[in-house]
Amino acid sequence: MFDGITRADLLSLASANNIKDATAVIDEECEAAGLWTKMAGKMVPQRR
Repeated sequence: MFDGITRADLLSLASANNIKDATAVIDEECEAAGLWTKMAGKMVPQRR
Protein backbone atom coordinates (compact mmCIF):
# COMPACT_ATOMS: atom_id res chain seq x y z
CA MET A 1 0.00 0.00 0.00
CA PHE A 2 2.83 2.41 0.84
CA ASP A 3 5.53 0.92 -1.37
CA GLY A 4 7.53 3.33 -3.45
CA ILE A 5 7.05 6.43 -1.31
CA THR A 6 10.30 8.38 -1.38
CA ARG A 7 11.84 11.03 0.81
CA ALA A 8 11.25 13.46 -2.06
CA ASP A 9 7.53 12.56 -1.99
CA LEU A 10 7.36 13.29 1.73
CA LEU A 11 9.26 16.56 1.40
CA SER A 12 6.97 17.66 -1.43
CA LEU A 13 3.91 16.91 0.70
CA ALA A 14 5.46 18.73 3.66
CA SER A 15 6.19 21.77 1.53
CA ALA A 16 2.66 21.82 0.13
CA ASN A 17 1.30 21.72 3.69
CA ASN A 18 3.75 24.24 5.16
CA ILE A 19 5.32 21.71 7.53
CA LYS A 20 8.46 23.18 9.07
CA ASP A 21 11.68 21.18 9.55
CA ALA A 22 10.35 18.28 7.49
CA THR A 23 13.81 16.82 6.98
CA ALA A 24 14.35 16.60 10.74
CA VAL A 25 10.90 15.07 11.25
CA ILE A 26 11.55 12.44 8.59
CA ASP A 27 14.96 11.63 10.07
CA GLU A 28 13.51 11.24 13.57
CA GLU A 29 10.73 8.96 12.32
CA CYS A 30 13.18 6.81 10.37
CA GLU A 31 15.33 6.45 13.47
CA ALA A 32 12.31 5.46 15.57
CA ALA A 33 11.09 2.97 12.96
CA GLY A 34 14.54 1.41 12.92
CA LEU A 35 14.18 0.65 16.63
CA TRP A 36 10.86 -1.20 16.30
CA THR A 37 12.35 -4.67 15.92
CA LYS A 38 14.73 -4.13 18.83
CA MET A 39 11.97 -2.78 21.07
CA ALA A 40 9.53 -5.51 20.09
CA GLY A 41 12.10 -8.13 21.01
CA LYS A 42 12.33 -6.62 24.48
CA MET A 43 8.57 -6.35 24.94
CA VAL A 44 7.47 -9.77 23.70
CA PRO A 45 7.89 -12.47 26.33
CA GLN A 46 10.37 -15.16 25.36
CA ARG A 47 9.29 -18.78 25.29
CA ARG A 48 10.96 -21.00 27.83
